[in-house]
Amino acid sequence: MLEKYKGLVIGSGWSGATREEGNHADCYQTHSKCVLLGVMDISAEKAQKASLDHHCRYYPEIESALKDNPDIVSLAIHPQWRMEYLNKICEHSSVKAIFCEKPLGSSTAEAIDIVKICKKAGKFLYVNYQRRVNRTNQQLKKEFENRVRGNLQHVNFYIMRGMWTAASHYIDLGLMYFGKPDWVFAVESPIPSPYSYDKNATILLGYPQFQIHIIPLLSWDKGFYTCDQEFIFDKEKFYIPNVSFYQNEDVTHFKVEDHTLKRVSSDIKLHRDSSDYLPVLDQIVADLDKEATEECMDPMKSVWSVKILELANRSKEEMRRIDIPATLN
Repeated sequence: MLEKYKGLVIGSGWSGATREEGNHADCYQTHSKCVLLGVMDISAEKAQKASLDHHCRYYPEIESALKDNPDIVSLAIHPQWRMEYLNKICEHSSVKAIFCEKPLGSSTAEAIDIVKICKKAGKFLYVNYQRRVNRTNQQLKKEFENRVRGNLQHVNFYIMRGMWTAASHYIDLGLMYFGKPDWVFAVESPIPSPYSYDKNATILLGYPQFQIHIIPLLSWDKGFYTCDQEFIFDKEKFYIPNVSFYQNEDVTHFKVEDHTLKRVSSDIKLHRDSSDYLPVLDQIVADLDKEATEECMDPMKSVWSVKILELANRSKEEMRRIDIPATLN
């Protein structure tokens, strides 16, 4: 019988251990080729609760956790604390891959350093932009590449919970769908974020023929579940709600008839996984199984997300549009 990959989770908060739609601890337990060793957190109370909830070990510090020789380590902690743990993880010979929460760093320079450290140590690095591997979004990417629906005029992404926390996902999704935008413009939003350190911002990403508008709404505890996508073409329009909370019948699709939009039965299906973190772990396991020479999910693409977030922040401060450079330097 094939030996399972041992997973370790650093950080027992929302993404590490408690998020219902998917979390790192749960996806190791769910994946057929993985096993969860345990969780580690500087908060003993949080880590002990997570270990009870997930029936795994609790580690009081990184050194004792690494002694159990994990194959994959999830870094589900804020970027400001990652580097300390990353260096110790990269020194440990058993670790083959690092499954890191987004954004990859608090700055472009830090994100590049993280990629370089992992590469030098021979560790694969995967950033948890789970929307990249959702099958609905991958179907849309192919359609956009092949111009199946005609000329795109405008895109709206509706987000919750702060610029770096949530808008980062949709900046990354825009990069996946359409490549790098030409410019970014951002203003602070009056819609409150639940995080005092991560305020909401309304963001425009400019492409030659269309724009992406990233629009903050209230978080679900004060409003409703969102993180939806809306695409407007010259001859049709469709609205795709968050695949984690909605069903196929909730997709709204319109096509032009006599110069008006008429609702039609949608040909877009929502693909929902039992845990939306699992498809990323699938990619990690597949690379390890075939002893790949590099990650199938290029971590440098996640550096671009950080770069655009940085420029959006600068745009807010300077109250002007910022051009996005051709390179990260």
